[in-house]
Amino acid sequence: QGMVPHAVDLVSKYRAHACTDLGVARGLHNFAEGRHYVYLLASTSPQSTYIGYTVSPLHRFLQHCQVYAGGAKATKKSATWEPALIVSGFSAKVYALSFEATWQKFTARRAVPAVPGKKVGKRVKAPAISVARKHRTLPAKLRNLAGALRNPRFKDMPDLKVHFLWSD
Repeated sequence: QGMVPHAVDLVSKYRAHACTDLGVARGLHNFAEGRHYVYLLASTSPQSTYIGYTVSPLHRFLQHCQVYAGGAKATKKSATWEPALIVSGFSAKVYALSFEATWQKFTARRAVPAVPGKKVGKRVKAPAISVARKHRTLPAKLRNLAGALRNPRFKDMPDLKVHFLWSD
């Protein structure tokens, strides 16, 4: 079916797992192993996102889904991760890692400062909705991706491509 060889092995080994089906349905098996990718995962429960680097998107996604060991500590809180997008076209690992860091730091720099809570006696009551939490949402990460792509270090890289993996 046009899968890269390593993906064929992963799919046949973990065929029964729902994450394998999801990864294949989203097209992760079509990305060649050994190239450099920066990806975005989204979770609906709790609503959160994760930005990472990999050379094997399907393999890394299965790690995040805890199909086997090696997923990031930050993604172990939720078992409902879905691949949202992949940025490809980096000529070297250093550029992909730099882009990943820029995207993450762009998010942190653009974070809205905490809204002061309402004073109740001597204590400060926290706002009902965490302002910082809004920056973990998929729309916020997409806005930050656009900002990272406009960064002078990356805007002149002709081979960078953003692959959206969600159909809705």
